[in-house]
Amino acid sequence: MGLLDRLFKSEDMSDIILNCRKCKARYVLGEDAVVASMRQVSADVLASGGRVVGDPSSSPDLVDHGVLTSNPTFRAMHDAQLRLLKKARAKGVKLAWRCAKCEEVQEYPW
Repeated sequence: MGLLDRLFKSEDMSDIILNCRKCKARYVLGEDAVVASMRQVSADVLASGGRVVGDPSSSPDLVDHGVLTSNPTFRAMHDAQLRLLKKARAKGVKLAWRCAKCEEVQEYPW
């Protein structure tokens, strides 16, 4: 078994599917929906020498229907965010997300 095989077997690659409890919108992250995390945005701002005001860990992720662009930078950022969410799911870390359609804030379903 090669290195890539071991890496992918050790990581849960199943989809993260979210169903809004208020408006019933259904999101499949990485397929028909995108996620924007304030934690990731803050890390990017800090890495570029900027300042972050407030606690980004208390802000829910924004989830919206959308198509991932072919822009390699955006795609890489979104893929990194999905990997972080899958790790959080594997560890049972409680995080919140906000439905872009109705603004309802709720916990991820793990």
